[in-house]
Amino acid sequence: MPHRYSINDLLEEFQTTKAKRSSHERLYGEVCEGLRSYFNQALPTLLLYKFERDQYRKQKEQQGKKPPVEYYGAEHLLRLFVKLPELLAKCNMQREHMTVLIAKLAELLKFMQASKAKYFVSEYEAPTEQYVQHALGNE
Repeated sequence: MPHRYSINDLLEEFQTTKAKRSSHERLYGEVCEGLRSYFNQALPTLLLYKFERDQYRKQKEQQGKKPPVEYYGAEHLLRLFVKLPELLAKCNMQREHMTVLIAKLAELLKFMQASKAKYFVSEYEAPTEQYVQHALGNE
């Protein structure tokens, strides 16, 4: 952390790429802005493992007023996608709007898959057992 390519970078490229090929530029912008907002709000309470919360607090201090979408990467955005069905079920959205939103989210997932070499780390550094135990308060 911070990730080489942030969620913000990914969403900007997705939006730019799709806007060139579509007349729905505003719609892609709204979907991306909604994801940014959902991510920033959901990260500390829904998307982090317990042992990652200490790292989050430290990053927040280091990054100042920057929102998490500017320093977290695609791996964490996928965690939001796992939670989205549950979160969207609580939304009061018209059926046709929900259908369009789901289609745009599916396009984003395809974009992420096609761009995986750029946006996802190739090697994951697993936390040490000592770090996990400390973060969980089991020392």
